[in-house]
Amino acid sequence: MKLAAKKVSAVVSGDYYQAHFDSDDRDGEQVDPYEEPEPYVLIQRQFESFDGGKCYIESHYEEYIGHFKLKLLEFSTTRLAYEISRRDHTLVEVTFALS
Repeated sequence: MKLAAKKVSAVVSGDYYQAHFDSDDRDGEQVDPYEEPEPYVLIQRQFESFDGGKCYIESHYEEYIGHFKLKLLEFSTTRLAYEISRRDHTLVEVTFALS
């Protein structure tokens, strides 16, 4: 899966960490809840309890939703690429621009 994100956000709450990459740059008030979601990737990780080293991944593609172990390929100021440890639908690449 490839995604060109227009909006990037990160949240830390206690032992929980989240990064959200969204191709829709509208704010929440402009989005019609009945429209199909714009492409996005959400990655969450918690360190409160042992979970086998898995991250929670969510996306507009159902094949990419669930708890998975990840292999980080690249994380830079313009790109995040990782591989999911499973048989198919394994590669994810997100490009973005930081201001």
